[in-house]
Amino acid sequence: MNPQPEPIIGVMLAFALMIFLLVSFAVGWVNYEKYTPKKKSDWDLFKIGEIYDEDDQYYTASPTNLMRAADRVAKPKPVAKPKPVAKPKPMAKPKPVAKPKPVAKPKPKDHPLFDDCVLALVSLGNKKTESKKIAADILVESNPSTIEEFIKIAYSKKT
Repeated sequence: MNPQPEPIIGVMLAFALMIFLLVSFAVGWVNYEKYTPKKKSDWDLFKIGEIYDEDDQYYTASPTNLMRAADRVAKPKPVAKPKPVAKPKPMAKPKPVAKPKPVAKPKPKDHPLFDDCVLALVSLGNKKTESKKIAADILVESNPSTIEEFIKIAYSKKT
């Protein structure tokens, strides 16, 4: 449970806060010279439009971190030499006609059952890389239409 303090405690705390505020106000009223700015210019941190630069130096000036006026002058770039004229290339021999490539076998990774077959073999206890090789071989050779057929073919070849 969450026990609440007695109501008199809340009243006493409110009364103490009121006394603190009244005493603070009275001290400020009596000693107003101590808390008022000396000049009207001190009432704000800076005048509008004027920001004063502090003289604090974050580093000491030394020849290594100061640039001389001579270093700031841009040096002229050297004139580029003209490129030599390229010699004409001799006539190239005609390329031989390429032989037609044989029709590529369908890739097993393009098969719609490839991922499911790999996952089925992995869930049955095979390693993933081994499962991918087995699935690729079976899908290219026998092209099963369901995963059940695939598993039957895979385990009939395994034994």
